[in-house]
Amino acid sequence: MVVVAASSSLLTIAADRVVVIPLGNSDLRARVAALEAVLAGVSRDGNDITFSGVNVHIVDGSGDTSGPVNGLGNLIVGYNELRNIGGMINDRSGSHNLVVGSTHNFSSYGGLLAGHFNNSTAPFASVTGGYGNTASGSYASVSGGQSNEAKPCTQASAVGPTMTPPAARQASAEGCGTRRAEIMRA
Repeated sequence: MVVVAASSSLLTIAADRVVVIPLGNSDLRARVAALEAVLAGVSRDGNDITFSGVNVHIVDGSGDTSGPVNGLGNLIVGYNELRNIGGMINDRSGSHNLVVGSTHNFSSYGGLLAGHFNNSTAPFASVTGGYGNTASGSYASVSGGQSNEAKPCTQASAVGPTMTPPAARQASAEGCGTRRAEIMRA
């Protein structure tokens, strides 16, 4: 095969045919230039991809973080394998969640899941480790362990030094008043 480049086209001569490919395609050049501009802050070094000088947004397309969930806009680190134990529910319908680990369920938005077999079922609810934990109240958080649940509250029960007199300084371990932890006086 012989390849000859001219100023306006590329001429390829194969054994039985001649192919002329135009080089002056301004549409194609404009599209390539636009893609190069978009990817200017992206580089690759072996198995690593680096984003430099940019913010990375992952969104579900609804236009609102707390909009209707559609199962999109999540950042999943790992495979988050399905729960394959007979009859177990796999609910990954939530949006805008950070999911790290395996077999997690997330059905709301703005949550964080790490560990194994954990659940986030309310807005901005997080489980940051452990196994079989559930954050089912809005803004609820489970830090780890096994089979723990942070449930929804119907009352505000956490009080602190700026909100109440020193004699009433208490905080709720679950945020609903079922377990109390004394705050030590300074």
